[in-house]
Amino acid sequence: MSRTPKFVDIRLVDIESLQKAGYNPRKSDADRFDLVKISLKKLGWLLPMYATPEGEVLSGHQRLDAAKELGATKVPVVFLEGLDIQRRKVST
Repeated sequence: MSRTPKFVDIRLVDIESLQKAGYNPRKSDADRFDLVKISLKKLGWLLPMYATPEGEVLSGHQRLDAAKELGATKVPVVFLEGLDIQRRKVST
């Protein structure tokens, strides 16, 4: 049986349409945060953020904060569909 490959759909979305998951166990680290900002300034977006279709960020919380601090209005996001709360919590 032949399958059609599923490609990642990366979209450029308004930064204000995203919100961080409140259950994210990771805490922001000031030194790492500074490195994230430096990376975004020098290299741009090497990895998109991952979020639910409703805009809940699953991966990329520090990138979201760094992008806001740097004045970004749009960010690259891969939207993951069909994840219940248990699966979303495992993603963090």
